[in-house]
Amino acid sequence: MGGDGGAIALHLALNAKVGGNPLLQSIWQTKFRAKDSPQLWPSQISAWWSQVRALSWPERLTALAARPKLELAIWLSLGAAWGISLAQELMFSR
Repeated sequence: MGGDGGAIALHLALNAKVGGNPLLQSIWQTKFRAKDSPQLWPSQISAWWSQVRALSWPERLTALAARPKLELAIWLSLGAAWGISLAQELMFSR
């Protein structure tokens, strides 16, 4: 397995660990799903945020500490990538 093949295999393995079968299936399916529309993102984020706010700080920290370090690093990098992408989209869409 070459360098590119190894990177793809590692990427798929990490996706399988983090997102499981539904994430892997979504990678291969190209059909648009209405529930994934960017127009619904604000309401989905709002619903998620209300769940996060319902947790107390000790509960949040316990949930973070329970995650393996590699998984936490993956989540942080995904959040950073999403934030950077969103910031670029907002800055250059005007």
